[in-house]
Amino acid sequence: MMDKLKNIWKSKTMLFSLLLMVFGAIELNFSLFQGLINDEVFAFASMIIGVIVAILRFVTTLPLDEK
Repeated sequence: MMDKLKNIWKSKTMLFSLLLMVFGAIELNFSLFQGLINDEVFAFASMIIGVIVAILRFVTTLPLDEK
C-alpha cells in the first residue's frame, strides 16, 4: 500500500489532480478569482481542464505499481 502511495507522485494525472484540489481550496477560502472571471470564462476553463485530464489519461501507459 505504501509503495502505491509513493508512486502516486510519479503520475502526471495525479499531480494535476492535486494542483486542481489546491486551487479549489484556495478559491473556496479566499475567493481570489470570483470577481475576475465571468461564467463563460469559468465554463471554458472547466472544458480545458477536462481535455487536459483526458490527454493525461491517454498518455498514461503504466500502472502506478510499475512506476
